[in-house]
Amino acid sequence: MDNLEKYDQMLAEIRRDFLNKLEVISDKMKMLYEDPSLCFTDSQAFSEMKTIAHNLHGSAGTFGFKPISEAATPLDRLLTDLEQGYQGMSVDEQNLKRIRAMLSELIVSVDESLTRDDG
Repeated sequence: MDNLEKYDQMLAEIRRDFLNKLEVISDKMKMLYEDPSLCFTDSQAFSEMKTIAHNLHGSAGTFGFKPISEAATPLDRLLTDLEQGYQGMSVDEQNLKRIRAMLSELIVSVDESLTRDDG
């Protein structure tokens, strides 16, 4: 086995690990979607969702999951703006609907990627 084959094998293993983590992340996002404390920027649910969105925004594209990264990007930005109170933003009813709509799109994107890469 030459170096290129070893490299390809290593990347395939890292990608498999990422896919395994996506299954757990998908389940977590589905629970967070229903969490009533998501509307509080100092809640654990908000913090967890922000971390997930930020990590998927940054890492999904690296592993060949561009649709996930693209779905995570606006959610990451919105959550960051809300956390920082950008231009007086807060998690009011309208922004909570936006969060849930973006989260729903991200969940669909993750689940579709898992289905396509299953097996």
